[in-house]
Amino acid sequence: MLQSYVMSSGWRSALGGAVAILLLLCGLVLRAHKPAASSQWKEFSIGPASGKSVSINPGLVRSEGITLKVALAVAYQIPAVRVIGPPWLAETRYAIHAVVAPEAPDVFRPLFQQELKKRLRLETHLEVRPFDVFVLTATGSPRLDRAKGEEPGAWIHESDAELQGASMERLAAALQSILGKPVIDETGITGSYNLEFGWGEDRVTSVTSEIHDEFGLQLSPGKRDLEALIVDSIQPDRSLTLLAQIGHLTDGAPPGLRRRISSLLAVH
Repeated sequence: MLQSYVMSSGWRSALGGAVAILLLLCGLVLRAHKPAASSQWKEFSIGPASGKSVSINPGLVRSEGITLKVALAVAYQIPAVRVIGPPWLAETRYAIHAVVAPEAPDVFRPLFQQELKKRLRLETHLEVRPFDVFVLTATGSPRLDRAKGEEPGAWIHESDAELQGASMERLAAALQSILGKPVIDETGITGSYNLEFGWGEDRVTSVTSEIHDEFGLQLSPGKRDLEALIVDSIQPDRSLTLLAQIGHLTDGAPPGLRRRISSLLAVH
């Protein structure tokens, strides 16, 4: 009984200390943060990462933990594997909710670029560079399940992927996020398809084998000169630095608690 009381008392003390630290950090973040750059946002907030889920569609990003590298890729409409900058861009995550009105999806990327430039003191340029790539081609008899009016969607998990209503270009985009290298679509296949495939520990070998055996498609290594987004300089403002640290400190906490902390500390 005494041991139980001591443990309970210790837990309450730790919780009280955590709440006090959280309130202090909340005050620091609120004093340091910059408001959204435009009133055209239907919804905009940045908070500490509470997970790794990311949903990206025309006119919106909703994420529990999007990396800055992927955020830049979305803003500048370029694959993340072609964003060249400091290694920490692929490690630093934020919970970002960025949404514009459904009738005005074209304003999304300029607004998102504006937010990132403002908050990250970001300077970039585009440049053509040589890349090691995978080239996606079709064998003599591709085996593809044509979509029947399904809304396009892509779900990529730890060891499998599902694509719905996907063109070969969208398949190539999914493959490059899985394999970490640019994938160039040279199949010549038009139309939209439903595809499901998985992979093992050796991603390249298993993905190559899977899409060949299941779909009659071929992945081959190659080289191509491709446009890249070069990050010349980047320096997150104080509020983003604090939010990244909080996301790191809460990593490993229960998911529900992380989401509540992220919601409480999100800046708009």
